[in-house]
Amino acid sequence: MGVAGRFHRDGGAWTGRAPVQTMAAMDFKKYLPTLPQISRELVAVLVATLGAAYLISKVPAWKQLVRENQLTN
Repeated sequence: MGVAGRFHRDGGAWTGRAPVQTMAAMDFKKYLPTLPQISRELVAVLVATLGAAYLISKVPAWKQLVRENQLTN
């Protein structure tokens, strides 16, 4: 391995150590959803759950289907 393989350029000077990324340098925010995205998903899941529960409670055949396929007695 040549000299170039053992040394890293660090801020204009050649050093014998690899550049270190600190937690501040790593941008985790780009991987996390924004608050409006989280809110939109929360509302969508809530509406879908309540809508399904309402429809199941109003349609006797669906209510029977759910009762027959529950995991506990």
